[in-house]
Amino acid sequence: MRGRLLLLSVLLVFGALVAALNWEAMRTPLRLELLVGSLDVAVGWVVLSAALVPALVLLLAGLLDQARSLRRLDVLERRLDDARTAAERTRSAELEALQAELEAKLEAVRAALEGQAQGSETRLDARFDALEASLGERFEELRERVVRVRDELAADIAETEDALLRGRAEPVHDPRAEPVRDPEEPDDA
Repeated sequence: MRGRLLLLSVLLVFGALVAALNWEAMRTPLRLELLVGSLDVAVGWVVLSAALVPALVLLLAGLLDQARSLRRLDVLERRLDDARTAAERTRSAELEALQAELEAKLEAVRAALEGQAQGSETRLDARFDALEASLGERFEELRERVVRVRDELAADIAETEDALLRGRAEPVHDPRAEPVRDPEEPDDA
């Protein structure tokens, strides 16, 4: 559009300059025959109207084209705004859906972790109970063994005292104990 306007301006200035330089020739009368009659007009007006009418038609056509382009641009801007608004609504809806999905997954992970923690706690309690029962059994076995050893020692001590009181110099031989050796005896090995 600017190129056409510039070209039209240059042509008008050139035409005005030519008309100014040839003003006397432009004022000479010219007889024009029309379909319904004839007309006496100056040559300058004929040349000027012959130049101005197409220039004005081109200028009006350019202005109409520019107005159509502006209208199209306005429509496109409205469509772009509508599309932008729709895209923002879609994006916000997608973000809300994504947030809801992430919250659901996070809740599922929390529930799974709590379930695992509870399961681990239950297994740990069971292991502690089993260990406590095992230690209780071992402690009971150890207590019974200590009682048995104490009773055996008490019996051995009583037999030894009894033997000492009767005058026996040799202690009672326990078949479970190692044979008592005299340190002065030589080893067979």
